[in-house]
Amino acid sequence: MKNDKDRRIVSIPSGGLGNQYFQYLYAKNISLVNNISIKFNETLINLDFRYKTKFFLRINKNKDKFFDSLFILVFLIFKKFKIIKMKSQYQFFNNLIICDFENKKNKNLENMKIDKFKRIYLLGYFQCEDYFIENKIKLIEHIKPIEKDDRLFQQYIDNFNSEKAVFVGLRFYEEAGKHKKNFGGIENELFYYNCINNFKKKIKDPKFYFFSTVDLKKNKLINYPKNSVIIDRNVNANTFETLYFISMFKNFIISNSTFYWWGAYFAEMKYKKIKIISSKNFINKHIIPKRWMSFN
Repeated sequence: MKNDKDRRIVSIPSGGLGNQYFQYLYAKNISLVNNISIKFNETLINLDFRYKTKFFLRINKNKDKFFDSLFILVFLIFKKFKIIKMKSQYQFFNNLIICDFENKKNKNLENMKIDKFKRIYLLGYFQCEDYFIENKIKLIEHIKPIEKDDRLFQQYIDNFNSEKAVFVGLRFYEEAGKHKKNFGGIENELFYYNCINNFKKKIKDPKFYFFSTVDLKKNKLINYPKNSVIIDRNVNANTFETLYFISMFKNFIISNSTFYWWGAYFAEMKYKKIKIISSKNFINKHIIPKRWMSFN
C-alpha cells in the first residue's frame, strides 16, 4: 500500500501499567518494522468500570479518532456476546484487528504481514518478550523509569546493599474480588518460603524487602525472616518512582504481577546479570523468559 498519512496502527490499552508496557512495546515494534504511524486509543480504557483502570503510559498521544473507538467498541460487543468466533486476527475490508486474548505465545504475531491494510487495531495483552525482542534495547530506552526521589524511599535505601538486598513482590489482586483466578490467583506461602530459602543458600546474610499492593502488616501471608523490611504502601510515591525503586535491586522474588515483572526486567537491563525467581502463576506462561528461574 502506498504511503498514506491516515494509515495507522491503533493500540487499545487495557489493564494496569505492567500490561500497558507490553501492549506499547508490541505496537511500537511493529510500527518500526513496518514504518507506519501509531496512536494509542485512550477512550475505551476509560470505560473499564470494573477495575477502574486508566492510561498510565507517559507518551505523546494523538487525539482519539471517533471512528476508531466506535469500530472497536462494536467489535468488542460482538466478541462479548460470541457473535464472532475468537481468533488471532480479523479482516474487515482494509482494516485488520490483531488479538491476543488466549494467553499463549502466537508465533504469527512476531511476523505479521500488514502491508495491505490501512488501519491495524491491536487488542489484548501481548505478554511475551519475543514480540519486541528485535528492537528491545531501543524501545526500552524510551520507557524505563528514570525518576528517583530519595526522600520518598530514604528510610528503605539507607545502607542499601544491592548485592544482598532481595525484593519480594506479593500481589493479592484485592481489586478483583471473586475474579482473582482470572489473573492466576494469589501465590501461596510455600512459593515464598522456597524462594527465600533458595536465596539464603546463595547469599550470605540476605536482606529481604517485602512489597505489596496491600498493608502487609494487616495481611500477613508468611513469617518474615529476621531483619526483613516491610515497605509501607502509604509512601507518597507515584507508580514510576516505585518502579524505579524496584529496579534498584539485583535479586528478585516476584509473584504473578506484570508490575513486578517490569521492575525485575528494568533491573536486568541495567545490571545485566541478576537473579530473578518468578511465580509460574502468570496466565500467559510465555511471559517468563527462559533465563529466569520459576517454580511454585
